[in-house]
Amino acid sequence: MYEHFINDGYLDLDPEVQEFCQRFLFLEYLDDWEQNRLRGEGIPLGLEHWIYSDMYLHVHHENYETAQLYKDTIDRYKIDLPEFE
Repeated sequence: MYEHFINDGYLDLDPEVQEFCQRFLFLEYLDDWEQNRLRGEGIPLGLEHWIYSDMYLHVHHENYETAQLYKDTIDRYKIDLPEFE
């Protein structure tokens, strides 16, 4: 999933569009995670850790605005969904 979500203009977006991007990113990860789990191909990471690991790949490749999108997404769902952790 790492390559699909490179967003160099994230910090320039309106807050409403940023929120949409966060929700979209989360739902895409959730969908892939659930499909892999149901097929028996689940990765040994929880959803939060999977998103974190991809966030750190963006930091490593200096995609800092995209990494901020991932961080904002994680922070949002820690508040919205306490069972996310």
